[in-house]
Amino acid sequence: MDVRWMPIFAAGLGVLGGVGGAFVGGSVANEGQREGFKRQRAAAMQDLRIEAYANFLGTAEGLVGGYAAGSTDAERRTALVKLLSAKARGLIVQENPDVGNAAYEVATAITGDGRPKNRSHQQELADYKAAAEVFVALARHEISESER
Repeated sequence: MDVRWMPIFAAGLGVLGGVGGAFVGGSVANEGQREGFKRQRAAAMQDLRIEAYANFLGTAEGLVGGYAAGSTDAERRTALVKLLSAKARGLIVQENPDVGNAAYEVATAITGDGRPKNRSHQQELADYKAAAEVFVALARHEISESER
């Protein structure tokens, strides 16, 4: 090979090496950014679940407390609407259908839908507490699973 062509050959290899390095570096950076976005999305969904589930349970607790305090029918209806709204928000962000079923059981324990009408307040409260414990356990499990 003629000595005059050596600098041109070296420059050509340098350009190819630079283009190849830029391509590899860009691919690695893009993949890292994609993974970062996935983690951010998972964290945001986890925050939404925590907020929705806590709101639902807080609304349920307030409704149960309202029944115990002897609130008016209008207050109960308003509280029931809030409960159903909170349950709907929870259903939107749920990942595990068992959480939705547990939320349904909590709401049913409070409203008494489909249950005998002659239940005592203690039985209603016991049904609610049992349903709420199941809901909390499933919600915690789902939230902890979404951390991984």
